[in-house]
Amino acid sequence: MTHSQGNLLLANAVQLFPDIDNMYQTPQRCLLALTFASPIGSASFGLSGMIRGMEMNKDILLMLPNRNDFPRYDDDRTVLATTQIDAESNPFKKLNLRLSHGVKIHEVDWNDLTWPNSVDSVKSALRAIRHSCE
Repeated sequence: MTHSQGNLLLANAVQLFPDIDNMYQTPQRCLLALTFASPIGSASFGLSGMIRGMEMNKDILLMLPNRNDFPRYDDDRTVLATTQIDAESNPFKKLNLRLSHGVKIHEVDWNDLTWPNSVDSVKSALRAIRHSCE
């Protein structure tokens, strides 16, 4: 599992070992990655489809230009953030809300690994990626 800038490290490591698929994709073992809040898209990892990812809506990362092509998810906090941001008419307060919610939503421990429906999404993604090796 990689998060945010950790995704860049994984992608770089895969490039340093161009034969990684042959080294690790065997009947006895398999290299898989589950990525959270990636600033790069799935093709940038070079893992021959052995990668799954997820991104929470309203993550601050989505305010930046990026090539993240992983599925977007909502939970109670992203819905609340959307409601509060959409209700604000003052552009400066709207930006402040977007930033404050975005930073909290980006935090993987507080976000993806804590809230029940986020945890369910993570478990589902882990099950799906595990079956990629079989």
